[in-house]
Amino acid sequence: MPPPLRKPVLHGAQAEFIDELWLVFRAADRPTTRAIAAHIRDGDFRGMPSHETIRRTLGGHAVPTQWTTVEAIFLALCEMGHTDPHYQPPEGYSHDDRTLYLRLRDAWNDALDAPPSQPPSQRATRLWPEEPPF
Repeated sequence: MPPPLRKPVLHGAQAEFIDELWLVFRAADRPTTRAIAAHIRDGDFRGMPSHETIRRTLGGHAVPTQWTTVEAIFLALCEMGHTDPHYQPPEGYSHDDRTLYLRLRDAWNDALDAPPSQPPSQRATRLWPEEPPF
């Protein structure tokens, strides 16, 4: 059995995208990527991501370029966790009055438009900053 997915530590727009997706992942009690893929395969979704695409997305390794892929993952997780994708927080509860679905779609667009997020330890550093790059 593969180890459980852990929420990645990211920064910027990609972190916001992952935060939105992980809300429903946790509400669904962290199903395996194969269980999510099987739920999508057995359901009626516009996208058909593989379990590997789901793993890479939830793990913060990739932001799918097709909305139908993200939508399928999100809606499958909503169904598995009995979460209404069109839930809107009550007035005064949040400064954001968008539904979960719209929040995810906006975060996905922002993540696609932003440069990829890398932890500081993985960023390229030059040993001699005064020298030009080769």
